[in-house]
Amino acid sequence: MGDHGEMNTIETIEVDDPQSIALRLAARIARLSKEVSKKARALIDVKKICDPIEFRNVYAIDSAYPSRPLDLVGLSLSLVAVVLVKHVYNRGTEAEYERKLIVSYFSELDQDMVAAIAREAERTIALRVLRDADVLIIDGEIVPYKRAQNYWRKPVSLAARLLDEASRLQVPVVGVIKRSYSSDLAKRLGLNLNDKSIASMVLRRGEYLELEPSLALLREKGCKIVFYKPLKGLSEAIKLEVCPFNPSMDLCQLVSYLSRNAGASGLPWIIDIVDSLSKQQVSLVEAIRRLLLGKLATRGEEGIVVAYPTNPQERGRQ
Repeated sequence: MGDHGEMNTIETIEVDDPQSIALRLAARIARLSKEVSKKARALIDVKKICDPIEFRNVYAIDSAYPSRPLDLVGLSLSLVAVVLVKHVYNRGTEAEYERKLIVSYFSELDQDMVAAIAREAERTIALRVLRDADVLIIDGEIVPYKRAQNYWRKPVSLAARLLDEASRLQVPVVGVIKRSYSSDLAKRLGLNLNDKSIASMVLRRGEYLELEPSLALLREKGCKIVFYKPLKGLSEAIKLEVCPFNPSMDLCQLVSYLSRNAGASGLPWIIDIVDSLSKQQVSLVEAIRRLLLGKLATRGEEGIVVAYPTNPQERGRQ
């Protein structure tokens, strides 16, 4: 793409007039964005979404957990909430909940372990409903990014099994990636940006582009990485992991369905719903802590302080 020195340089600006600086930055960003878009479109196969397709049974799944475990004197608590949403065409939407309290006595929970338990629970439920689904949408990556710890082996194994079963049943599986830091596209273009930023500049509403997955398991199953610009909502590119699996439809139709069913966030509305419902369940861990405090208080035994946070600064937030 030629010389990208101007795009990759770091500039130090003396702050005198904030308004003039803002105008200067806006003009430069607009110019560079147009340059990136023009050159990238000459090298990348940008496609238009095709005619819409409707699915009868659409399943979406997501999980949530507190940003960190609740460390108390004597135990550490966290909660994993998994929500499964089923949308039946012309009939409405229903939700199913599964909640798991994770407790470690006299030791602190590892937050990464909590995340692994959440991914395992998601894929276990997904395998259970797969036979009834016309398409399965996962909030996040299809195959959890491998970590070194042993507790990630089970969710990764279940994800591989999910792909095998979905392929056998010919059920498309889509992972909607909200936060993407990949740079495969950036490397092709010689830019020091993440792929989502580039796709957001390059794509227009109703357009998408395909990339090969870097994960071998996804490549082996015929899955693709897709960035698309939704038809409504925020104008930010959305990243997908798409495994079509159904020979009667193509990848473009799947992308079309998701793009046309965008909510205010630009994400598919069913992902907005399942994300919101799962996050609402996380507050239950604090309700359990308060009930625990009450139960211990009625016992009247000295020396039991198990329900209090180990960090004294957190006590004022109760």
